[in-house]
Amino acid sequence: MGTVLDSNINATTQIAKDVILNVGSDLEVSSKTVKDHQIAATALAFDDGQLAAAAAVGINKVNTNTLVDAKEISVGGNSLIKADAQTPFNDVSASSLAGSNFISATVFDLIAKGFPDIPGPRLSLPYLDKSALSGGVSYLDSENNVNARIGDNASFKTTGTLDILAKSEELPELSAFAASQSIDSPVPEDKRVKENSVGLAVTYGDVVNNANAYIGNNAIVDSGNNLTVRSRNKYSL
Repeated sequence: MGTVLDSNINATTQIAKDVILNVGSDLEVSSKTVKDHQIAATALAFDDGQLAAAAAVGINKVNTNTLVDAKEISVGGNSLIKADAQTPFNDVSASSLAGSNFISATVFDLIAKGFPDIPGPRLSLPYLDKSALSGGVSYLDSENNVNARIGDNASFKTTGTLDILAKSEELPELSAFAASQSIDSPVPEDKRVKENSVGLAVTYGDVVNNANAYIGNNAIVDSGNNLTVRSRNKYSL
């Protein structure tokens, strides 16, 4: 079984070039994205199962931009230029189980006793009659690009504070699980159906976080109070 999620998320707030803007009080220009993804794949081959494989793939890209490119801006209070990308949950998991285990065998026994004639598809691999193969793979490719800026050649004047803030936060979770039963397992003897078993689990994650806060080339900035230009990047695995 396989599950694939491919997402592309864009949020842009912009004051374009050649704009002349006069603000009597405070000015806020901001953009924000919140990404919350969960991708899971599960494969089960109980009882006389021979092969189970599960793959979960997450590919996502986020662009969050706050761009102030105006020719001239005059603000009579405080000014905030902010871009924020948050990923509180980005989970990719894959799990697979092949062969017989006590719980599944018991459940199947009960079903068989109550409904002995239920038909069902069966995959027969003669060379795996006494073997069980199980594999789980999880893959994450995640990219976040966050930009907050006053652009090239812009003119920006504020009587209060000026804050230019960029923040990117990514909290990915990756997991893979593979299990198979064999004759050497602690399962009761009458529930064992495999002599050889192999389980393989692999996880791989490639996460890129870019957060940029800046004032462009040849820009003219006049702040009547504190000026803050700050980028923050938080990543936890």
